[in-house]
Amino acid sequence: MKHKAMTLMEALIVAVIIAIVALPTIDLMAKMIISEDTFNNDINSKEYKTAVTEKLIAIIMPGDYLYKTNTSITIPAKDSSTSVNVTIGAQAVAVLTPKFNSDGTLNMPSTNITSYKGTAFSIIPESAWNGVSSSKYVLVETVLDDTSLNLAIDPNDSLKINTDPPIDWSQGKSFVIATNLKPATFTNQSAAFSSNTERSSLQFAFVPKADGLYFPDSQLNSAQTIDDSVYITSVNLRNWRETTY
Repeated sequence: MKHKAMTLMEALIVAVIIAIVALPTIDLMAKMIISEDTFNNDINSKEYKTAVTEKLIAIIMPGDYLYKTNTSITIPAKDSSTSVNVTIGAQAVAVLTPKFNSDGTLNMPSTNITSYKGTAFSIIPESAWNGVSSSKYVLVETVLDDTSLNLAIDPNDSLKINTDPPIDWSQGKSFVIATNLKPATFTNQSAAFSSNTERSSLQFAFVPKADGLYFPDSQLNSAQTIDDSVYITSVNLRNWRETTY
């Protein structure tokens, strides 16, 4: 029996039919790839958020003093000759933690003086950090550990600060600990960091999404409104002392 050869027209028809049948499959595969990328980015962002949150908790919890809301401190940026003014209580927080000796006793250089270590977390524009034009924000950790934090304390309480802590942290060291931060309108938090009236606890929230880590900012224009209910973290200062400073 002879087999009839396929004509060019028949070959074109077959190709068209195959293409029509294959298109939904190709489209589905493309959507699956995009979905998988989004899922992976979302997971990575959640892990990123967890790491940042745990770091903040570990450093803030041992503190005994939070700087007042609307206190302005100066921190060094990437360029050591540049400083960034940060308003505490909005997109930044600064905490003082008492220093202890190896035997567990307080580090007290002299009578009624206790040594502290200061740590600040500040959300600032990326351009303020490194001078590069960008619409993104970074989370900067600043550590101050020098004699300016040998502070006078209450004679009856070695952890109760009895003087105004310094606001010039330019001699400290700053590090970026989170990038690709984006502002949004949150349903609960209006600012990244907020403390209660006594400054004995701190509340903050970061919301992970596939395209980055979001922080609350009611002052910046943002098309995003995010329900942050399950992402709010509250930290009590373990060594908190009531003070008017």
